[in-house]
Amino acid sequence: MTTPTLKSKMYTTGRGGAGNMANNDYGEEARTAQDVDVPGINLPEGSHHTGRGGAANTYTPSEKETLDARKNNEQVRRSSFQRSKDRAEAGLKDLRDKAKAAVTGKDEKSSEEATS
Repeated sequence: MTTPTLKSKMYTTGRGGAGNMANNDYGEEARTAQDVDVPGINLPEGSHHTGRGGAANTYTPSEKETLDARKNNEQVRRSSFQRSKDRAEAGLKDLRDKAKAAVTGKDEKSSEEATS
């Protein structure tokens, strides 16, 4: 499956709304900005209420369920931190490439295509 390209002059990010409208000036960056990560699901690690509340809806997980919930929640945290780190590193690379292009007067992508 391929990711579709943006063809309009404007694009939206996030869940919508006027504050999420932007000019389509940067091609692939604009397309990436539209991608929204689905957050992992944290499981309750202790007693909690289900349904609409009330004493009859209190649930206390077993030791195994609590341990499984802790493992799940740690994995969700790790993957979330890794995604954030990956996005930050990609953003820094893009910024570095733009600064280099501004200083040298060359577009990094154009020079890569010329050498291949």
